Amino acid sequence: MSEATVECRVCAGATRPWGSAHVRCRSCGLAFRHPLPTPEALLAVHEEHYPAGLETAAESVMCSNAVSVRNLARWLRRRFPADNQVLDFGAGIGELAAALRDAGMPDVRCCESAPAAAEAARAQGFDVVASLADVPKAAVDLVTSIEVLEHLLEPQLVMREVRRILRPGGALFLTTPNVRGLRARLDGPDWREATRPYHVLLYSFDAARRLLEQVGFASVERVVFSPPTGAGTRNWLWTRCSQATGLYGGLRIVART
Repeated sequence: MSEATVECRVCAGATRPWGSAHVRCRSCGLAFRHPLPTPEALLAVHEEHYPAGLETAAESVMCSNAVSVRNLARWLRRRFPADNQVLDFGAGIGELAAALRDAGMPDVRCCESAPAAAEAARAQGFDVVASLADVPKAAVDLVTSIEVLEHLLEPQLVMREVRRILRPGGALFLTTPNVRGLRARLDGPDWREATRPYHVLLYSFDAARRLLEQVGFASVERVVFSPPTGAGTRNWLWTRCSQATGLYGGLRIVART
C-alpha cells in the first residue's frame, strides 16, 4: 500500500514509512504499526508476553523498583486532593493502587481486564471492574493510566470512555512512551518501545494532545518534571535534564474535563 493511502490514526495527516513495521505522521508525529494487528492477534501477543496478565506497575511505569511506584503515588497525592475518587485504568495487580492508598488516597478502585491480575488486585482489598463500560457516568474524580495508551488499537473510543466516567473538573493522569524522546530520535524504528510487538501506537505530546482534545478534554498539560524512575544522583540529573529539554523517554500528561 502506498504511503499516501495511510492516514494518521489521530489527525488524519499524511504518513511516511518508519522502518519496515511502522508508518509515522508528518504532522503530529504519531508512529503506528502498519498494518495494525487484529484485536485477536494483539490479545495473543499480550498473553505471550504477560503470562496470566501479571504485569506489575513497576514494569509498566518503566520503574526500576517499588520505591519508584511509591514516589509516583506520593507525587500524585501532592497534586490531587486526598478525597478524590480514583480509578486506576490498566491496574495490573494493583501496585499503584496500593501505593496511592498508602500515600493517603483511600478511595481507589481498579480497572483490569486480565483475570489473574484482577484477582490479585482484589486480594489486596480493591474493587475491580473489567471494563470502563462497567463504571457509571461521572463517577470518579481522577483516572490514572500508566503505560496503557500505546497498547490501544482504538484510543479514541477508550479515551472517550475515560472522559465519560470523569466528573466535571475531573482529571486523567497518563504516561506513555515519548516517540520524540532522545532514545527514539537516536534509534528510530529500532527504539526499544517500537520493537515491542504489543506497542501499536507511539505518541508525541502533540499527537496525545490532539487525541485527548478530540474526545472532549478541555485542557491537556504536559508534565515537565515528574519523579525519576531510577535511583542515584546520576540518574536524577539525567532525568531532570531530559525532562527540561523535552527529550525524556516518557510522556507524563494531565488532561482535565
